[in-house]
Order: sequence, then structure tokens, then C-alpha cells
Amino acid sequence: MAQSNEGTLWSLRYYDSFYESNATLDRPENSNADRFVSQEGKPFAVCPLSVIEPFTTGTDLPHRATYEDAFSVALAIQHLNTGDGSIVPQVAGLHEKCPIRFTMMTADTAYTPGVALKHVVEQTGKACAFIGAYRSAVSMPMAIVTGLLGYPQVSPGSTSADLDDRSQYPLFGRTLPSDAGNAVPLVLYLRNALQIKHLAVININDAYGNAYVEGMRQATAKYVPDLIIQQIPVDDNSESIKAAVASVKQSGFRFVFCLVFTVETHDELLLEAYNQGVAGNGLHNWIFGDSFLGVLVDRTFDKDSPLYKAYRGVGLLEISGGVNGMVQYDAYLEQLSKMRNEIDMDYMRDFWPRPDLPPPDFVQPDDPTFLNQVVTNGLSPFAYEAAIALGLSACQAVVNNESEELFLNGTLHYEKFRAIEFDGISGRVVLDPVTGTRLPETALYRVANHIPVPVDPAVPDGDQKFDTILTHVFNNSEWQVRGDYIFNDGTTNLPNDLAPPPDANTGMLIGVACGATAFLLLAASLVWCLIREFKKKSNDSVWRVQKHELHFADPPEILGRGQYGLVLSAEYRGTKVAVKRAIPPKKRTKISFHGSESASGKADSAVRKSVFDMDSEAFAGIDPSATQGDATEDHSNTTSGQGRGSVSGTFASLGTRSGTTSWSNIGVLSGLAKSRKNSVASDYQNYRKMREDFVEEMRYLSRLRHPCITTVMGAVMEKDEDPMLVMEFMDHGCPFFAFR
Repeated sequence: MAQSNEGTLWSLRYYDSFYESNATLDRPENSNADRFVSQEGKPFAVCPLSVIEPFTTGTDLPHRATYEDAFSVALAIQHLNTGDGSIVPQVAGLHEKCPIRFTMMTADTAYTPGVALKHVVEQTGKACAFIGAYRSAVSMPMAIVTGLLGYPQVSPGSTSADLDDRSQYPLFGRTLPSDAGNAVPLVLYLRNALQIKHLAVININDAYGNAYVEGMRQATAKYVPDLIIQQIPVDDNSESIKAAVASVKQSGFRFVFCLVFTVETHDELLLEAYNQGVAGNGLHNWIFGDSFLGVLVDRTFDKDSPLYKAYRGVGLLEISGGVNGMVQYDAYLEQLSKMRNEIDMDYMRDFWPRPDLPPPDFVQPDDPTFLNQVVTNGLSPFAYEAAIALGLSACQAVVNNESEELFLNGTLHYEKFRAIEFDGISGRVVLDPVTGTRLPETALYRVANHIPVPVDPAVPDGDQKFDTILTHVFNNSEWQVRGDYIFNDGTTNLPNDLAPPPDANTGMLIGVACGATAFLLLAASLVWCLIREFKKKSNDSVWRVQKHELHFADPPEILGRGQYGLVLSAEYRGTKVAVKRAIPPKKRTKISFHGSESASGKADSAVRKSVFDMDSEAFAGIDPSATQGDATEDHSNTTSGQGRGSVSGTFASLGTRSGTTSWSNIGVLSGLAKSRKNSVASDYQNYRKMREDFVEEMRYLSRLRHPCITTVMGAVMEKDEDPMLVMEFMDHGCPFFAFR
């Protein structure tokens, strides 16, 4: 085997050589490990761990944070292969007890689920287990496929609580808690460290944000039941942001926990909060989740600007892979820095998974910004711990006997993974034995306080930037103070979490103001109603027809039968029209018809109410069969001509014909037709309601004008008179007869 002076990662290069020579390579069916024979003739197995993460950001730009993950996984594999317990004591001497060694593979998800699935399929039969992805939206489809294929998948970054569903993701686990788990240290910090009892929570209105708040509610009920949470979901638009801030103001709560995305959304939200007086006033304090990371990095602000005042003293609560001063975290950074040599950098450049793009420039031993006693990705320690967890569990799951030599089943591998415990970089790693998700009580969290400082110390009133100060750390299930938290008012004094109630005088003034406002609104509403009613009556005069303006022949000329009686010909202001009854009659009483008055157009009300009934005296001696149509259909001459439709069918059942427009399904009136059998016996209230509905519909029909639709000229609406519909007369008859 190679010696340790050949770079830090010498064991990975050594076991890679067996794949390059393809010597005695063998992978038994249903096993995820490849079997080899060493140069000394000793059999051993190799478990390739595939890192499927976003090596590019989706715009073909290298993602520095993912390469830090790759270096972290490679370091973990080196420790597993050599039994190095300098960071994880449980790994010490592992190489002497375990017949499995480990190598690494990589693939770029580009933050895209489809791309990730493609790589999973390509690496089927080659990988032993998968590490990734970052986004839950990518991990979910990956976990379905890896579960079906029998490969454990461990994520160092996906936090959706939905991934705990073993029915969908049977072999998925993670070395950090879910969103629901992250809520536990959050509510403990807010209640116990800041002594908050009232909290407004603004969350992005999606599955992630709402699930996070639900986790907060569950954690609150279990650990701090006296903490009152008011959830305020917000969409990514200006109107929703204004409404959300207004809700904060109305609540009177002075502490706000916020979970939104993008720098632009954070700025718009805080600027609106400043404008509404719930940020930057020294009374309100804002705390953010890990989506706030990077919002204030490399930015400067004018000292008097609203955003400067709003962001002053904000807090960031995030899960952390470690903090300086922790022994194992410091050792991790130190050993990563030792990989800044030509041999290891050349080796890791070969893991760049995009042959169509050049390797990133920062993977160089002389780049001072890469792995130089610091990692920019707070999740990289979880990638190291994911590789360690898979390695320890693989050594426990491998079957090595006479019947099954060096056999590694994926399901058994995952079962051992869920039961694993070890001392990691971020603390004691303990997983939920059912879901495979890390328990939040064992994770590490920190609070960073953002304090303004001048860009140029020589100009204290000049442009300002924000430094982050570590104030609290959650470790071993408790919060530890690391520094003073400075609030928005510039002091360390704990602010009130609830606005004080108004005093008696203020309450009286508010009551008077509200009463005066209500009176003015009532008066304005009354005036508006009167004006609206006046306009309605003025507009109605356009279509209202006086009954004395209709002149019928003696006897009346019958054009057809409508839904509620005959359709008659009449003369209106010198124009021949068709007239029909618009709603069911109030009574069906036979009343005599006085022809002399009809001829003059001044028949009394009794005659006018019965003129549409065939059994009236006005039609004595006339054969009913001489009329067109029957009692249920309106085929009157009110419709004719090619391509013309009829509004006289408003209460009829003409149906739909080619080139015609039927009004049989319009509005309330069509409902009246369906209840025709009950209309005769309707009481006064129903009859009055039908009249009102007819008036409302006439306001629309009277404005309708189209060359292919029969014109509604007006209606008779007078006391003790059944409403009459007055329509344009069509000379050529109904298309119903023309097309038969």
C-alpha cells in the first residue's frame, strides 16, 4: 500500500488503482460492494460512495461549497480506510476490523431533479451508496429511485420533513435534522434566552415555509407551551408583503421571526416594515432563519438609510457544522488545510464531474481563499459525517462467511445506518431509528448577531457594513452564551415582546375617532345608494314602454305561442313589434276584450292582463290550431332571416340552431322557465321577486345590440299589469320553419 508521504488522500488513489487495472473485479447479485483480491492474495471489498450534489449552480459556474463537500467526503474516506480516529474516535482502528474499503465518485445535479436521476441510473451497479442532494426538491425523486434500486442515500443538506416518509423514501437518511426538528432549538432559544412569549412568524407561503411553522407549533406545544405564535404567510409580491407587515403591526408583537428567500425579498420586507413602523424604531426586533445567509455580505449602507436602521441588530439562527474553539471542528479545518498540496489538489481536480467545462480555478494549492483554515459552506461537516456514518454502518452490515463472502446488501446497510451513533464534528450524531434523520437535540446551532460598523474606521458616520457576532451556541441539548446580543435599540437590554395597551384617554380618543369615521362612512354609503338608485331609474326610462303606446289590432294578430301565452303583433311608435308576456301571469282569469278601446290603444287593465290567453273573449271563434307552434314552443315571427337570433326565446325552448343565438339559458329567467308548473300558484312574494328579476335582466338586454340578434325594444312594467316584453318584428318568420 502507498505511504502517507504521498499526499493526504493516498488510500483513495491506492484503491482506485484496482478499478483502473480491472483486476478480479466482481460484484455479486444484490450486493452493493465490489470484491477484489489484494496483491498479497487477500480478498477485500470496495464501497464507492457517490457524491451527487450541485457542483455547478445551474449556470455552468463552479459551486465552491460543493467542492468543499467533496474534499470533506474524501477526508472521511481516508480516515475510514486508515482507521484514523483523530476526528471521530469510533473510526480508530476500523481498517483492522472491517474488510471493506471506500472510494469516491461524483456527479453534478445542477440543482435539477432530472439531471440527478440521470446520474443515479448511470451509476447503478457502480456505486455503493449516495451522498446528496442539497435541495429537498432534488433529494425527493432521487430517494424514490435509490430506494427502489436498493441503495442507501444520505443527505447533508435536505431538510424537508416530507423526506421522513419511509413509505416513499425507504432508504433515505440525513446527518442534519429536518425542518420540524430545527424548530426545537429555535423555540427554546426564543423562549428561554430572549424570554419571548409573543412571536410573529412571517413565512414564505409554500410547502417549505408552512411545514417549518408547523414544526415550530409542535415544538412549542412540547417544550414551551406558553409561547404564543402568530403565523403570517407571505407571497413573493408587494401587495402580500404590505399585508403581512400590516398584520405584524396589528398584532402588537415586537419580535418577528422571518423565513423568506432572496436578497430582494428581504430588502422589500424590511423596507416596508420600516415604513409601517415595525422595524428600525428600536422597539421591534427581527430574527431570521438560515435563508438569510449572505443577505448582508459585502454590502454597505448609508447610516441614515431605512434599510440600515431596519437591519441593525437582526439575528440569524442556523444549524451549524461547527464553531471555532470546538476540538473536533478545529481538527477538521486543520486536516482540510493539509490537503492544499499539489498531489491532493491534482487528484481532486479529477473529480470535477463536468468534462464539458474546465475545472474550477480555486482548486489550487496556492489559492488563499480555498480550505485555508476555513470553510465557506456550513454544511460541509455534515457531508464528512454522512461519509463516516455510511462507512461505519457498511462495516457492520457486510456479510463475510463461507456462504456469502464480502456481501453488502443495501437494505441491511441502511438498517445499520439508522442505528449508528458516533462523536462527529458537530457533536454527538444520533439518528432517529425510524426515519434515519438526525435528532435535533444532538445537532449544533448558533445565533449570529449583525452589528453595524463603519466601512472606514476613520469615518464613523460614513457608509456602514454589518459584522456578525456569535452570541449563542446550542450544544449538548442546551443553549450556551458566547457573547452579548445587541438589539435594534443598540443596547443589550431585553426588549418588551408586546406593545403596552393604550391608556384610558387614548382609548377614548380612539373610540371617538372610530365613531366619527363610522358615521361618515354610513352617511357616504347612504348618499351613494340614493345616487345609484336615481341613476338606475334614469337609465330604466330608456327601455320602459307605456302600455298606451302599444296598439293591437281587433282582434289581435297572433304571431305564435310563447312560454307564458300568446305572442301578439302590435304597433309601437309607428313600428311593428312582437309583444309577449315576460313572466307567468299572476292570475288566469277570463276577462272580456273591448275592441273599441283596443283599437285606440286604451284598453283597460283587465283586458291588458288577459290579452295573451287564447281562451279570452278577444279570440272567440278563432281556431287555436291556426297559430304557429304549440303551447311549449315559441316559433313566432319574432325570429326570422338567415343568421338572426331571437331574444323572444328568453322564456322559450327554441334550443340551439345553426347561425342563431338562443337566450333560453340566460340568467334568472331560464330558472323561471324550469319552475313554470309552480308559477301559476306562486304567492305574492314570488311574483314580486320575478318582476324584480325581470327588471334587472332588462337593464342588460336593453343595451344589447347585434345584427344577428333580435333587438329587445323595451318592456311594459306597470302596476297591476303582467310585464310585457316588446321585441323587434322579423318579417321572414322563424328559422325553425325555414330549415325544416
